[in-house]
Amino acid sequence: MRMMPSTVLLSVVSALIIAGCSVKENRGECPCRLLLDFSGVDTSVIRSADLLVTAGDGVVFADEVGISSSDAQVQLEVPRAELYMNVYSGISEEPMPGEGVMIPYGEQAPPLYIHSAGVDSRSESVSTKVVMRKEHCVVTVDVNDKEGFPFTLKVTGGICGYDAGGLPVRGEFMCGVEGSAQEGFRVTVPRQLEPSLELHVYDGAVVAKTFALGEYLERIGYDWTKEDLDDVTVMLDYSLTYVILTVQGWDEEYAYRVEI
Repeated sequence: MRMMPSTVLLSVVSALIIAGCSVKENRGECPCRLLLDFSGVDTSVIRSADLLVTAGDGVVFADEVGISSSDAQVQLEVPRAELYMNVYSGISEEPMPGEGVMIPYGEQAPPLYIHSAGVDSRSESVSTKVVMRKEHCVVTVDVNDKEGFPFTLKVTGGICGYDAGGLPVRGEFMCGVEGSAQEGFRVTVPRQLEPSLELHVYDGAVVAKTFALGEYLERIGYDWTKEDLDDVTVMLDYSLTYVILTVQGWDEEYAYRVEI
């Protein structure tokens, strides 16, 4: 019988001693190796994410993780339990455990991508695929008078953030629309639950016109329940008598004209 070299045998014994859970221990008490697969994430858009993993008794992991096409897997050691995982990208501050992401009044929504899911880690190892969903809509407002547009724009709505499960939270939303007549105005709005979005056109401090943007989008069949929200372009006439809505990402670009 061929004997194992002493140096190899010593290495094996040392490895068993150093390991967090040896073969003699109850492996049910060992942590679970949780492998997060980011291979389906578009790394040209999302390069990092805030990862928050919680159990019934509190936070298990909370940190920012980098994502790249060459290294699309992240491995964690977590307790053997039923966990809940939120992965956020596009926010400037780390979310507070159990609170989700709130949008301060006066600010536009962050360009948020979210993955929210339960994870059963009551085994030695488990793998889960991370799918980041586009939870925001970029509204671009173009005007037909690039030189003499004297108005400012604001958007209001009824969703002010996302809860700990990634669902929209009802609340007052208002922000100014940034940009210029030459380059286009842009504002990012959160996923909606009802057609409450409005575009307000200000002439100084006075509201010159209000457009029921949410209602117009509902009329053309815009889907706020879609997993990845489409962006929208609004053409605003200088006379403020009509808007034309175009939804990006449809098989055929479709414009809807609303007479005011």
